Amino acid sequence: TLDLVLDPVSESMNGGVYRCRVTIGGATVDQDVTVTVQVPDVTLLITPSGSAVVGMGYTLTCTVSGADNLEATISIEFTGPNTASGTGTSLELPLGSLDLNDAGEYTCTATVSSGLLTNNLELSDTEEVNIPIPSLSVDVQHDGGNTIYAGSMLTL
Repeated sequence: TLDLVLDPVSESMNGGVYRCRVTIGGATVDQDVTVTVQVPDVTLLITPSGSAVVGMGYTLTCTVSGADNLEATISIEFTGPNTASGTGTSLELPLGSLDLNDAGEYTCTATVSSGLLTNNLELSDTEEVNIPIPSLSVDVQHDGGNTIYAGSMLTL
């Protein structure tokens, strides 16, 4: 018995046809085996936490899953009204105390690079941050009834 061990299995180098040849005396027997290497299902997801309300804390987290066995380098980037970038399997974008300028579409993109893959994996997800405009009230007070005279004082 002779074993051929491929560890780790590489999509870029280990897929293909392998031939086992056995020769006994003058007789030779060949057996071909086709090895197809599948890329694992790698996913990316943005998850929000907090309340999308003016003045409240809010964080977007981008997470890459399924790349554990790829011996990969993962680069993650948030784009949108606010930005962040880093490496690893997750990246947080803390928006702190929200104001209306933080509203908009945020996109997280990740590049998974590994010598075990033929090509880099490019992943992306999008999250819309909607911040409701706070309701405002205006109180008008005037001491002169319904008539406002030139030169009088009006407080809004």
